[in-house]
Amino acid sequence: MSLYPVETPESRQSDADLIARYRAGDSSAAAELYRRHSVVVRRFARRLAGTDAADDLVSEVFANVLSTIQRGGGPEQELLPYLLTAVRHTWYRVARRERRHVPTDDLDTVSTTTLLEVDDVTQQIESAELADAFRSLPRRWQEVLVRHTLNDDPLEITAVSMQIKPAAVAALSYRARRGLRRAYLDVADAGA
Repeated sequence: MSLYPVETPESRQSDADLIARYRAGDSSAAAELYRRHSVVVRRFARRLAGTDAADDLVSEVFANVLSTIQRGGGPEQELLPYLLTAVRHTWYRVARRERRHVPTDDLDTVSTTTLLEVDDVTQQIESAELADAFRSLPRRWQEVLVRHTLNDDPLEITAVSMQIKPAAVAALSYRARRGLRRAYLDVADAGA
């Protein structure tokens, strides 16, 4: 197995091009979008919902998002932030629904449930602020953050996919993380 991803004509196209092709009826574009983003989306879903529920969550999100795209809605440019937001919202909806069906007989459970609801709201606000900060970054910074930091791809693989040297990936990743930190603080301050 090669460390370097196999390059296809679809893998060289931007998300925007693939989304447009899928809207025009080309199902291979949807397959490429899934191949391109499913690992990151599944990793994020595991962090939220746990390993057992992640696959169902990812399947539901991709089905809903691809259906939305076919109907002319959804993202126009970048699919990944849209998918991650959809995973988060779907997970919150399922978690809230399941929490409503849990009996709360004693006071300790009620207070724990209330604390969880407050934590959910806080997490939603922080996640929205982080998504806004991420979207404000230059495209190259977004790409290196997703590939090297979020996907945890080695420098060499990220370098090949971004067509730069590994040392440049390290420097770009450092600048992107600092930029994201600043952007997040700016967004959080503006919301306060």
